[in-house]
Amino acid sequence: MIEMQQFLASIAAFVAVLIVGLLIDRRDRAIAPAGVDRIATEAGPITRQINRRLPGRWRDRMNRAGIPEGTSQAIFIAAAIGTTLLGLILGLLVATMLDWSSSMRLVAAFIGLGAGWWAPQLWLGAREQSRFAAMLAEFPVMIDLLEISLQGGLALTAAWEVVASHLAVISPPLAEEMRRIELEVEFGGDWAIALDHAWGRTGIGEFRTLGTLLRQSERFGTELTETLRTQSDALRLEERQGLEDRAQRASIVLLFPLALMMFPAVLIIVAGPMLLILLENLRTVNP
Repeated sequence: MIEMQQFLASIAAFVAVLIVGLLIDRRDRAIAPAGVDRIATEAGPITRQINRRLPGRWRDRMNRAGIPEGTSQAIFIAAAIGTTLLGLILGLLVATMLDWSSSMRLVAAFIGLGAGWWAPQLWLGAREQSRFAAMLAEFPVMIDLLEISLQGGLALTAAWEVVASHLAVISPPLAEEMRRIELEVEFGGDWAIALDHAWGRTGIGEFRTLGTLLRQSERFGTELTETLRTQSDALRLEERQGLEDRAQRASIVLLFPLALMMFPAVLIIVAGPMLLILLENLRTVNP
């Protein structure tokens, strides 16, 4: 038991040092000179060291969930470690209060450890799916607004900025991603490359398709509004086909719960009168 307490104390000390480091890092970024580039000062040295050691899969999932690189991702990792330790401690406390054996305490500790580890994973997955669905639902609207803005005489950069400001109300995640693309282009990036990076951050393949269409439009000299109209029509057709496919699958899936719930009622309606008649006949035969 003493070794377990020493182990928990060492882990708690590690988490405390990590939190203090993040607070110091945030203070250093707060007092950074105003002339320093925002991208260069987005993450301090401690946060950059933590982010470099994160697995690529973790970084991709957090980016898709809308947790930006830097201090936010480091704080999420610290919170995940904290919930894991909290689950471990709660499991041990419950086993100790119930006076379980050593083997059962070990099982309770592993259960608490797993629950504490999976809780932030479930939250991250739910946030990732909701953000993906919200951005994908409004993507055709973004294409339509870009087409209207370009037809009104705006350049692509100005039209992109106007559409991002309008989408900030109905779809904040998509507007945020558009601003990140705009910022990357303003710092000398190419539209196709910036949109490809957005595809990697969000998992939405339409960003990459839009970048390919912009590259082809620039290369072959085709009109950009026609290209956007074609992509918008393709997106709406794909969305309609997806809805029809889900509706057909839903009708098949609903058969099982409907049959399961209707079978007892049908059995009572059909067999109930027959059972009553049978019981009545048995009473008359054996008075």
